[in-house]
Amino acid sequence: MGEDCDVETIRSVLEDAVARSILVHAHGV
Repeated sequence: MGEDCDVETIRSVLEDAVARSILVHAHGV
């Protein structure tokens, strides 16, 4: 279960990073 929790956290962090990256590129253009 600990691993599942870590996966959820990592997934959340990655999604947030991707969202920010998209926003940055969108504003950059």
